[in-house]
Parts: sequence; structure tokens; C-alpha cells
Amino acid sequence: MNAARFVALFLLLSTAVPAVVSGVANAAASDHLSLDLRYRYEFVDEARLTDRAHASTLRTRLSWMSEEIEGWSAILELDDVTPIGNDLYDSTANGETARPVVADPEGTEVNRAMLRYRGIAASEAAIGRARINLDNQRFISGVGWRQNEQTFDSFSLATQRLADTRLFYAYIANVNRVFGPEDGTQLGDWRSDSHIMHAAWSGWRNHELTGYVYLLDLEQAETFSNRTTGLRMTGRRSRGTDLHFGYAVEYARQADYAGNPDDYSAGYRLVELTVARQQIKATAGLEILDGDSTNPAERFVTPLATPHAFQGWADKFAVTPSAGVEDSYFGISSSLRHADLALVYHRFEAQAGGSRYGDEWDFSLSRKFAKRYDVLVKFARYDADNFSTDTRKAWLMLSAGF
Repeated sequence: MNAARFVALFLLLSTAVPAVVSGVANAAASDHLSLDLRYRYEFVDEARLTDRAHASTLRTRLSWMSEEIEGWSAILELDDVTPIGNDLYDSTANGETARPVVADPEGTEVNRAMLRYRGIAASEAAIGRARINLDNQRFISGVGWRQNEQTFDSFSLATQRLADTRLFYAYIANVNRVFGPEDGTQLGDWRSDSHIMHAAWSGWRNHELTGYVYLLDLEQAETFSNRTTGLRMTGRRSRGTDLHFGYAVEYARQADYAGNPDDYSAGYRLVELTVARQQIKATAGLEILDGDSTNPAERFVTPLATPHAFQGWADKFAVTPSAGVEDSYFGISSSLRHADLALVYHRFEAQAGGSRYGDEWDFSLSRKFAKRYDVLVKFARYDADNFSTDTRKAWLMLSAGF
């Protein structure tokens, strides 16, 4: 499908389909019905492969939220991911293994289906298929960047009954992964017997301390089953109205758990500083995931994270290398005339042994139009030294929400 035909299709969907949704919503005015369309073209050029990836996909999401009655409400959300044009990429389910992976397989499924109860003192209980995002999504997340979101068949309980304190617990029975709904070269689901415990205290002005224990028992991925315990501190200070400082520090320890056949222990550290003046912000940080080059099992893993948001948009470190990884990064971002720009540099090294992995530059430009439309352009360039191969990625994404 050429560009002109696609633009015509996208405009048709973003104008005609919402009229149908509006008609249904008017018939049930007390409820909330919404439609989200997200088209993305993703290009990938990896030096190890002769063929390149050209992934053109459209995600259509229809969401319904009932009126709240005596604290009770329901949510139902349906997602459909459809290729636009030829499958010139490895979706992990279409058999195009000679091309680079773009993990956006075709499929239709229930993304969320949950019953929720909101009680006194800001307490909330939920059961069903839910989205769970904690802190900066480094450990537990919905992986919202991919067209098929990661959700959890779970029971959760959240409360703020203690002063300045939020408590959250979830039991996860199944992980609905981005590679689903059907199995391909990656499993679409992981059966789970996992417990998520998280607490956040904000009693110190403009600072927040969080602690967590994640007990992940993943039956189809036992080598990723782990017990992770950690602390995270974030805060900000201002001088006048134009100059703002921020920080994030985090430390965690991880060990084998449940059916994991490996006996291991590994650590995680993060230090990040930000300085913002008016519309420009600078960020510098160091993130370390431990490893052991002599023992591939001795590494810190994050199987339920949103990997695209960390350690470079080229996704070279979505799975931690056996020698671990140290990511030193620096970025500049700005918001000017309704447009958001970002430029980030990463230097990657092995945590064990100090070998130079490679460098990466990332760039993005996004802009919102007429409150309902968004356009995003991104680019990532990874230059390999001693890990993986040179990779170039580029994205064009158009979104419309109603």
C-alpha cells in the first residue's frame, strides 16, 4: 500500500468510525466508550541480515468503561493489530525469519476485561485482565510501545489508608505478552504464580521513596523466575520559577525463585540527574545490571519490563547479556510550539570485565494536532564494538483518539 492510499485510509477511519462509536455512546450516555487508532511504520536495518524490515501496522483499540455504581465498575477493551500491505518483517509469528524482528504480530484479542471496586480511603480492588505499570516501568509494565500491549490476568488491591503512603499488591496468574495472542517463535502467554508488592511514601515534600518485592514464578520461562527486592528514591528541587533539579536513585537485589533451575544472585543500580530551565531539560544517568561472563545464569533480568524505554531504542539489550550491562547516557529534550524533541546518547559496556559493547544515538520528534491527533518520528542508530551488530531503526507513527 503506497503512502497516499494509506493516508486516505487513516483519515477515513479517523473520521467515519468515530461517528459510529459516538452513536453507540449516545445510546449509553452514562458509560464511556472510546476509540484509539495507531498506525506505525517501523524500518529496521541490521548488519547481520541481508534483508531489511518494513513493518506497516495499524492497531485499533475499542474501550468501554461502565458507570460506577456504589463503587463498582467494569472495563472491557478490545485490540486488533493488522498489517497494512506486505509482511516484510519478522513479527515472530509470520515466518519471515530472514528479516529483522518487529514484534507486532497480527491478531485480535481482549486487551483488558476487569471488574473494579473503589472503597473508602482511596482503596481499590480489581480482578480480571488488567494493565499494571509501576514506578518508571523498569520491572513491571504494559510495554505500551508495542502494538499489542502486555496485560496481566490478575487480582490487585491498592490503598492509601496510611498517611502519605500508597500500598499495592497484585497476584498474577497469566502474562499476556506482546508476542500474542497466538504462539510464534515466542510464546504469546506465560502462565504465572507471581506476587507483586509495592509501597510508596511521599511524606517528604517533593520526594518519594518506594520499596518493592517482586516474586515472579513464570512457568514457561523458568530461567526468568526471580525474587527482586529494591528501593527507589526520586525528588526535585527548584530555584525560582525557571530552574529545576531532579534525581532518581535505585538499588535492587535479585535471586532465583520458584522453579528457576539456576542458583544465582545479581544486583541493579541506577543514578539519574536532571536539570531543566524553561522548556529545555538535560538528563544524565548510569544504569547497571550485573552479570558474570563465566556464568550466563548470573545476570539481572527484567522479563516484565518495557525494554524499549531503557538502554536505547534499538532494543539491543532487551535481554541482559551474560556479562551484564552498564549504560552511561546523556540526553537533551525540549518542548517548543506544541512539539517535543529529544536527543539521547548511550555508551554501553559489560558490567563484568568492562568490554565496550557499543554506542547509540536516539532522536525523536512528536507533535499533537487538534487535541485528537499525534504524529511521532523516531530514529535509533546502534554502532557495535563487541556486542551484537550495527543496527538502524526508524519509525513514523500516527495516532487518533476519540
